[in-house]
Amino acid sequence: MNVAKQQKCTITMPPSTVEMVARFREQEADRYKNPSKPFTYTSSGLRTVVAPMRRSNPSTKPREHFLLKTGRPPHINLLCLVRDAASRLPGGVGTRPDVALLLRDSQWIVEEVGDAQLNTVVSGALDRLHSQKDPCVRFDPDQKLWIYLHRQRKEHEFGACCVVLCSCCVRPSLPNYLSLLFVYSARCI
Repeated sequence: MNVAKQQKCTITMPPSTVEMVARFREQEADRYKNPSKPFTYTSSGLRTVVAPMRRSNPSTKPREHFLLKTGRPPHINLLCLVRDAASRLPGGVGTRPDVALLLRDSQWIVEEVGDAQLNTVVSGALDRLHSQKDPCVRFDPDQKLWIYLHRQRKEHEFGACCVVLCSCCVRPSLPNYLSLLFVYSARCI
């Protein structure tokens, strides 16, 4: 059986419609109102959960990046936006340009940035996400595809495992941390 390999730099999905972008941006605004909690995106009847993010000090200014709009809340960064884009891949699988295409739907991305610059930044962000303690993506070198690994997780599952494994989560107070550690340990036995 001859399986065709996916081209590494090919977009395999159509761009989002205006309605899809508007719906996503509403959900994205809700997601970043509570950045320390996991969030479930819904698109075309499918649900996908993303991990909570580290909330920065509200008095600090966001780090500048040529790809990100100014005036955004300080906890919104490129890594979180790329993770959100990867979570929305159809079937949880796609190419790097697919992730870049979905990243363009974000209200926090500068529209005038070229595809080459965007793909370079997305490539670096995917590599960083891939190397985390609890990676949300994995690269399949044979098919040249990125796979979103947290697709089947539920929001409550991030509460126990993310506190223990992820550097992306806000650490709870010590008593809560110990109780969550106990819950996580019990599930692993």
